[in-house]
This record gives sequence, structure tokens and C-alpha cells, in this order.
Amino acid sequence: VTPTNLSGKILVLGTSQDGGYPHAGCSEQCCEEAWNDHKLKRLVSSLAILSENRCWIIDMTPDCSYQLRMLEKKMNRKVEIAGIFITHAHVGHYMGLMDLGLE
Repeated sequence: VTPTNLSGKILVLGTSQDGGYPHAGCSEQCCEEAWNDHKLKRLVSSLAILSENRCWIIDMTPDCSYQLRMLEKKMNRKVEIAGIFITHAHVGHYMGLMDLGLE
């Protein structure tokens, strides 16, 4: 996908459950493989809905700093967030909101 044809698209920013993958404290084989191979890491589930000049984020996750940076690199420009939609009240779906404020 190139920046010129991203308008009117949905971009997947993450596909993992609230705790990310590998999960903190997990030493099962599934997570051990991901701890040893960073390519297996998955960010917490989130989507970006894109228009020509703006985007809407579905779930602002604990991985949002990385996800928003990834989105800007993909679009090849700074992204204006028009709105954020939180699907439900599990902490992994809104925890990234605290990263949006400047101190």
C-alpha cells in the first residue's frame, strides 16, 4: 500500500489481545518463541480508518506510541487524528489515551 492510495482505507495497527504478545510473565512455549524472536511480537489490537487528510483510531492501546509512528511512516506524513473510538472498557483499549497529553 502506498501513501497515495491509503485514503478511504482501514489499516490494521495491531492484532494481539490487551496484554500484547508475548504476554508479560508468560513462559509457555508460544510466548518463549516470541521472546526469542522479535519478529513474532504482535502489538495490541487497533485499527486506523483513513481519509485523505485525517484518520480515526479504533482503540488507543498501550502500544499507541509505536502504532501512531508506524502509521505516519506508512502514510509518509504527520497524521491528524480526527477522533478516537473506544470499543469497550478493558484497560488495553483505552490505556494509550494517557500518552496523548503533553507535560
